[in-house]
Amino acid sequence: MLRLLPMRALYKPLLSLISVVLVLGLTEGGLRLADFEYSPLEIQVTKPGEEEATTDWRDQHAFEDSHFRFHPELLWVPRPGRSVFNSQGFRGKEIPDEKPADAYYVFTIGDSNTLCNAGGSHWPGYLDQRLRKQHPNLRVVNAGVWGYGAYQGVARLKQILKRKPDLVTISFGANDAHRVLIPDKDFAARKESLESPLFDWRLYQLLLWARDRSNSADDSEVELEDTLARVSLGDYEAHLNEIVDICEQHAIEVAFLTRPFKGKPHKESSWKNWGPAYNDLTRKVAQERGVPLFDVYERFSRQPDLFTGESHFNDDGNRRMAKLSEDFLEENFELPD
Repeated sequence: MLRLLPMRALYKPLLSLISVVLVLGLTEGGLRLADFEYSPLEIQVTKPGEEEATTDWRDQHAFEDSHFRFHPELLWVPRPGRSVFNSQGFRGKEIPDEKPADAYYVFTIGDSNTLCNAGGSHWPGYLDQRLRKQHPNLRVVNAGVWGYGAYQGVARLKQILKRKPDLVTISFGANDAHRVLIPDKDFAARKESLESPLFDWRLYQLLLWARDRSNSADDSEVELEDTLARVSLGDYEAHLNEIVDICEQHAIEVAFLTRPFKGKPHKESSWKNWGPAYNDLTRKVAQERGVPLFDVYERFSRQPDLFTGESHFNDDGNRRMAKLSEDFLEENFELPD
């Protein structure tokens, strides 16, 4: 016959359990009050003291920028209604949730040169104004996102399919060339820690922080030869081909744009040392797959006055880009009347 343990025997274990719960609760509360947050995507990539950023800013986009939130495939996506993004996660006027029968949608998919700077103009917006004068049912939707590369471009296109685009323009190659310790595809694989139901607890994040610090004690000593491209040239080519495949499967027309930038690399680790190779691959895939190509780099490479910084257009550049893009689209695609 089973004998019940007396309450006195349960007192100490119960008291210990309550103490542990209280300590954990107080620690969790203290971490929250201190605004402690951590993700396992923070990676040191260059030596401290160098002119360029010393950490991999994919983590910043995914977790620290108030206008983004973490996404397991895209790594970060716009928060609706934040910064330049509308409630649908695009820049500019919203489009109907249900596409009108007579509507024609052009989505511009790319990085910061497509999205353009906050508080300024953007060439897809100017392009929309220009095209709608002759094609009133056409809408240009700016689907660019700061920091995106071709790895994310594939997922961004899949995300946009529900909007039923008729034509997409694709412009990547700059962020893909950035040197990091972990490429985008491996970087995204670390999402398992982030998708845990425990990730909302600061104590869990503290454990991840301790783990990663113990595994990355020598990150501050990383040399250039230890780094890799965010997206390798092989993966970049594969991503472009996958984009074409998806467009063919969904009867979407597609155009490739080379990535514009100005000037020569100012240091050995600059992404511009590798940027031309990505533009070359964009041209190669376009030729092999019969995709119309707008060689933006060539059209702007000798016009540094149209840039702000090394790889983004100023207002004059955005207006020029819109005019050239209009000509390119009119010449290569049958746009609706």
